[in-house]
Amino acid sequence: MFVGLDSCLYFCLKLYPMNKLFLVACTGLMIWCTAFSPIQDFECKLFIPNAFSPNDDGTNDHFTAQSPCELATFEMSIYNRWGHQVFKTTSVEEGWNGEVGNRKLPKDVYTYFIRYRFLEDQEKEDRMVTGDVSILY
Repeated sequence: MFVGLDSCLYFCLKLYPMNKLFLVACTGLMIWCTAFSPIQDFECKLFIPNAFSPNDDGTNDHFTAQSPCELATFEMSIYNRWGHQVFKTTSVEEGWNGEVGNRKLPKDVYTYFIRYRFLEDQEKEDRMVTGDVSILY
């Protein structure tokens, strides 16, 4: 019986921490992961830009947080300088396009509040981060 690379890779990723990338080689008869070697060890972080340009040119048109690690929870709210909420999402994939109610907002500085927890941190409490993001045209 031949075991494919997908099965072996799945097995290795289940055995070892999620925040490592690996080179994997498999034997043909059983699920054995050989030639195991860490390529890179990275810390789970949330990367948040401080500006974006929602001008529909295909570059930096949406404001969103990114991470190499899977998130268990995510909530982002964005407010204008007067404290009015202009955007809210619970999906890290859904970025803000600089609009509220199909109306483009002016070039300005907006405040975000993000609550999140990484999947590997199930035992920990949610983290909170706040900051500013600028719309540039």
